[in-house]
Amino acid sequence: MREASSRRVRIAWAGFWVLGLILLGGAGMGAERLAAPASVSAGDSPAEGPSAGYRSQLERIWLAPGASLEERGLGLRRRALALGADNLDSPARALIAAEPDDQELVRRQLAVALAPDLPLAHTALGAAYWSRGELGRALGSFGESFFSIPRHLEASVWLVGSLLLILASVLVTGSLVFIFASGFLGFGRAAHDAGDLVSRRMPAFARTALLSAVVGVPLVLGEGLLGVACVFLVIATVYGRALDRAVLIGAVALFLVGLYPSLQAGGKLLMSLNADPLASAALALIRGSETPQQLALLLEADRTNDPLVARTLAIRARRLGRNEEAAGRLQQIVRDAPADPFALAILGNISFEAGRTREAIEFYEAGVRGEGESAELMFDLSQAYAKVFRMEDGEFAMARAQAINGATVAEFLHFGDSNFVADPPFPIAPIRSRMVAAASGQPMVTAVLRTLAPGRLGEQPRYAAGALALAVLLGLFIQGRFQHAGGCVRCGRRICARCDGEIWSTELCGACHHLFHKPQETDAALREVRIEVLQAREDRLEKVGVISSILLPGVAGLRAKRPDLALAALYLFAAAGFFVLWRDGVVPDPLAVGAGGSFVLGVAAFLVSVVYLGVLFASLISWRRD
Repeated sequence: MREASSRRVRIAWAGFWVLGLILLGGAGMGAERLAAPASVSAGDSPAEGPSAGYRSQLERIWLAPGASLEERGLGLRRRALALGADNLDSPARALIAAEPDDQELVRRQLAVALAPDLPLAHTALGAAYWSRGELGRALGSFGESFFSIPRHLEASVWLVGSLLLILASVLVTGSLVFIFASGFLGFGRAAHDAGDLVSRRMPAFARTALLSAVVGVPLVLGEGLLGVACVFLVIATVYGRALDRAVLIGAVALFLVGLYPSLQAGGKLLMSLNADPLASAALALIRGSETPQQLALLLEADRTNDPLVARTLAIRARRLGRNEEAAGRLQQIVRDAPADPFALAILGNISFEAGRTREAIEFYEAGVRGEGESAELMFDLSQAYAKVFRMEDGEFAMARAQAINGATVAEFLHFGDSNFVADPPFPIAPIRSRMVAAASGQPMVTAVLRTLAPGRLGEQPRYAAGALALAVLLGLFIQGRFQHAGGCVRCGRRICARCDGEIWSTELCGACHHLFHKPQETDAALREVRIEVLQAREDRLEKVGVISSILLPGVAGLRAKRPDLALAALYLFAAAGFFVLWRDGVVPDPLAVGAGGSFVLGVAAFLVSVVYLGVLFASLISWRRD
């Protein structure tokens, strides 16, 4: 079972590399074929028939001979908008991957025009502006690369999945370190008390060995690091103060949140891009980067009546110029979902381009009455109304289109073509839903649990949660059942009512009590020497404490008796470390984010580091006040 879970994790990660190679191969092929011969020019009518020898009308325009790069780009963008392909990632990547020359800026501007939602394109354009010294434009492009991430499926999945896995790593690591650190603080007293159960004459080293043996029991049983953490959790709960116990319970809760919801969700997202082969193939076809294998998979699934496959193949037929085939597939969709505005809008465009304007209006109006308006649908309806001289209705439809998405409509109007209509973009939400639904983050949870607890506790999250909960309850049950050993804050001597017979407090031994509170009962010369020794000890401990507080996260909070600040410092330090360690993402970027992803994670590391320094400073101030 363990090997199968690990194998599934490795397969999912390998899938990301395969996806990256496929996209890179598509981009490279596009770059190599920029100068390939073709039989039509970029200025050919977009309403022409099927594009023999090409994967789509878009590829035919892109590979047109004799046309300049700008002409091909503008022609491709115009026809892409007409076909609802508002983001053509494949040619955009090809433009970015081309060898640098004097047209590099033009190519990257064109890449942004062809794929405005691709963060990689904005990052590349920002780099081009930066190299030319246009810093304002460069910063604007870098900013747009960040804001475009939520609009791009692969980029958003990669970034959110990476952030969730980093969050999970922070919560798991920080909580475990805090539990061990808190237990270590009480380890000496616990060893002394445990030795009393055997013999009060047991020497200190034997008591320590006894408790160390108890701590090692989970390791012998094969429960690993998590089993040892449960023992330290009992010790920390028994010997901590009320605030310590409250923060420990919070750390345990956050450990479980990081282990299951965060880790599972992050793993689910990062594995989702390859979880549903049909959804992945549909997305690749929409992006214009499908492989022959993906196309064969879609064609084979055509017999299954899968709604996503039906929509995707209808779009393929539309892009190939096979309008009759596209109309047949779309009509089948409308029969199953009569109010589908996506299918109705494209059916209206097919009729409009064929000169059947009144039929087109019927389709458009049915779409408007259906599940909602879109900028493309209302613009198309306005164009059709204008053809039949329904000017008032046309103006109203145009106003609605501009209210929905003014920038898109402005680009349509820029063409100045009364015959131009635009298919609505393919809805990405169903693809995202299918991918996420098909994925599972459980293999990643299982792999992490097996690493922390190879035995019984790692079999399921509820076993780990139960063990930690029992450790806390056992500590709470024990802590009030006997008088704990203490330690003198002045000299460090062990304080124990059973051994000493008489104690003044759990924090001050008898000798120090007489030294500081009953000076008349001590020799003045001896008292002065003793105070000097204790002062030297305090100075030495203070120096060591300051150095360790700066070098070791959480130490300052523990020394100030502020476990909340200690836990916060551990989380923040771990977050900064993981952001730096995974500055390129937890898994490889699927050629979607580019340097923008590293920039986002780098900024996050910087901000977290600043907050960490603030917590460290607050801990040092709190310690000084005490």
